[in-house]
Amino acid sequence: MLRCFRGARERPHALQSKGYNIFQSLKVTFATTTSRIVGTRIFNARDWIDKVAPSLHTFLAQKKHLLVPNKFKVPHGDPQWPQKAWGYRLGLYCKMLRARRSSGKSLPLFALEELEALGFPWTMWQYKWDLLVLPSLIRFREINGHCDVPWNFVVPEGDNAWPKCLWGLKLGYLVRGIKHSNTYRAQVERSHEILMDIGFSTQRWDTRMWDNKIFPALKAFKREFGHCNVPNYFIVPNESPWPEATRGLRLGKVIINIHSVGNYERMTSRDKEKLKELGVVWSQFDDRWTNRILPALRTFRQLHQSGWVPASFVVPHEEPWPKASYGLRLGNTFRNVRYYDAFSSYVERDREQLNEIKIDFKVDMKSAR
Repeated sequence: MLRCFRGARERPHALQSKGYNIFQSLKVTFATTTSRIVGTRIFNARDWIDKVAPSLHTFLAQKKHLLVPNKFKVPHGDPQWPQKAWGYRLGLYCKMLRARRSSGKSLPLFALEELEALGFPWTMWQYKWDLLVLPSLIRFREINGHCDVPWNFVVPEGDNAWPKCLWGLKLGYLVRGIKHSNTYRAQVERSHEILMDIGFSTQRWDTRMWDNKIFPALKAFKREFGHCNVPNYFIVPNESPWPEATRGLRLGKVIINIHSVGNYERMTSRDKEKLKELGVVWSQFDDRWTNRILPALRTFRQLHQSGWVPASFVVPHEEPWPKASYGLRLGNTFRNVRYYDAFSSYVERDREQLNEIKIDFKVDMKSAR
């Protein structure tokens, strides 16, 4: 560098005549030197002895693993960490090691033996799976008796029922990635038997819930009661003959949410014909209007030749009245529709049928005849 300056001073036009700029030379030289320093710092044995190795040991002791985040720096002023390493970019060092290993480049020989002894993770996906994901799934099964991990589940901090290294793990998020984004695909395939043993499925949670609990519960309900008009409050009993996987399921609430919120839309669409065969009623109001009120209004019109139902009228328990309508306070229902717009959406939906039987809730009594 000094010779370059001297030569330029003695022959000021020499470099310019060759189209060469001294400042460009300095810039290139400095950039190359800097790049070389950054690229070879993992080969600095003194850094390894004073900073890297002690920091890796400390990280392992504190976290119980070596999943060092890429941006991790040894904290300044923390006496638990080696003082010479304060501020050291340990995460970057680990990242560079793995990058060189994966690309087949040379590694610092002086560090290899200790890295192996520490169990340094050369492949992060497999290391995370072996250390965090699979053990957390197994422990979740042991605690809860199943492996249907909710998407928002996080391993609770400070819970001694879980290994400390798993505290704070967003297990629900990881499971969602496995089922929706095919993450950890190779690890899932290699651990297939273990996952089968603990009842973990790579199916989407809602699909698994539907296939293993909700639909079997609906079939059992139909067998038990002869219909599928599930009350809103119904909970599957914890006894035979109800399938074990369905026991405790709030089936009534599930049906409400399917109707009002649209839960399990894919499955209800897929199993539309099966649900139709079971006679599943999604809404109590829909069932009451469609199977009790409307048939009763039709029969009333046929028998009384009137579209006006007296307030006191109750459907008798006899033919030709529909059996599902027996005991229905039809007069009270008629009044509620007329004055309080009860069942308004169903009245609008079935307007043509009501017109056919000449039922109009808005006309006066004389015009209804």
